[in-house]
Amino acid sequence: MFVLIDDYELVSTSSGNPLAVLTENLPFARDVGIRFIIARNSAGASRSSFEPFMQRVKELGAQGVVLSGDRGEGEVLGNVRPRALPPGRGVFVSRRRGTPLVQLGWLPES
Repeated sequence: MFVLIDDYELVSTSSGNPLAVLTENLPFARDVGIRFIIARNSAGASRSSFEPFMQRVKELGAQGVVLSGDRGEGEVLGNVRPRALPPGRGVFVSRRRGTPLVQLGWLPES
């Protein structure tokens, strides 16, 4: 099962996070076959470091892709900071594979 969360900054607000109930079960996600795909704007991403759900995701060594963004946001995933990159280019963050540059599919707006 895949749980897709787009605009995570709108889901996790000061009034609460509906994903908070899953935080303690995150270590078992792989065992039960649940995968989380979380997308968010890089603006304000450093604030998610203080949010319990994302803290746990990072502690568990989740892998992901960090695309272009403001370096001042700090380490977004692993020890990777966003930086200015061409459209579709990103840094893949993985404990096993390091942090190689990757190119994702991208179509220019017409």
